[in-house]
Amino acid sequence: MTIKITHTRREGTLVEGTEKGDKAGKILKRKEYGRPGGLAFRWGHDLQCWYLRHSGDHAADQWTVNKLRGYLEKAVYTVVVSIDDHERRSYAEAEVERIERAEARAERFDGYAGNAASRAEGAYRAAHDISEYMTGEPIKVGHHSERSHRRDIERMDNHMRHGIEESRKASYWADRAAVAEHFEAFRRDPNRTLRRLEKLRKELRDIEKWQRGESAM
Repeated sequence: MTIKITHTRREGTLVEGTEKGDKAGKILKRKEYGRPGGLAFRWGHDLQCWYLRHSGDHAADQWTVNKLRGYLEKAVYTVVVSIDDHERRSYAEAEVERIERAEARAERFDGYAGNAASRAEGAYRAAHDISEYMTGEPIKVGHHSERSHRRDIERMDNHMRHGIEESRKASYWADRAAVAEHFEAFRRDPNRTLRRLEKLRKELRDIEKWQRGESAM
């Protein structure tokens, strides 16, 4: 397998030819790279390859490139390196790209948060529906209803656990969306960021209400 390490000032240091979960990916996730010597490469969903944070608009970090190349070749990969440090861009160009990427992240993370919140709500509703037709009576050991009763309790418990997990995911992605939105919005409209954060806080409050079995309406 051939892996390509490229660097330009516009794109930074990228690694192509490897997938997120393969052997090379584990090497790239080591926190041994970058100028501080404590960074890991990250998987870029938009780029569909690995990238090194803070490497854009800088000359190539030859120490990192050589270190990574050594690791990969030791793991029996063929490594091709391409470095072009000549083409520079203005601060304004770089800023526009950073804002565009932040907008894309905010939109993607907001979608993740919304999907997780919907799944959480669905799970809580399913648990509530099961509890609605259960009479509240204890399990009648030995009765013909025992197996069904235990099965309903187990299903309700699974739905609640799933709802809690999805709520945590919704909270995580909402926080990520807020950070990305904060990045671009304060360059244009600080009030927009504040409105967006308030909307996300309301969504999280609704999720917490569902967890407590209250109506989010």
